[in-house]
Amino acid sequence: MPLPPSVYIHLGGCPEAGAEQLACSSPVSDQVWIPREDATDWFTLGHEIGHQFDRQVLTEDLRWWLRGLMRADGRGEWFREKGPNEWFADFYALCAMGFDRRPRNEAHMAYLTEDPSPRRLRRVCTAIRMIGLATSTRS
Repeated sequence: MPLPPSVYIHLGGCPEAGAEQLACSSPVSDQVWIPREDATDWFTLGHEIGHQFDRQVLTEDLRWWLRGLMRADGRGEWFREKGPNEWFADFYALCAMGFDRRPRNEAHMAYLTEDPSPRRLRRVCTAIRMIGLATSTRS
């Protein structure tokens, strides 16, 4: 799975006062926070790195394309609570984990409304890999 150009992972909860989530990704820097007790939760780590890939790599055109591939809601902003940005982060995590290591715990996929079919997951994973290849050759 392609990685964002830079990402800094901190072991610990979100630094924002009153943050409800324990793991988080900064919307303005390359930083991700994962609580120590979740450090081996690959889905959570992949989800937060997915937010960094989104922030650092995706363009608006790519987001619209991915929205269609994911079958995410076509209305509203990309960045919103339970919006396509969260769907993308879930898909990114599933792709990073591989097809045979998918979590079956509903808590892992709080943003996806359903477990994506293997075909849809494969299409989104292929798209993310293509985007990663295209952006790595531009550097």
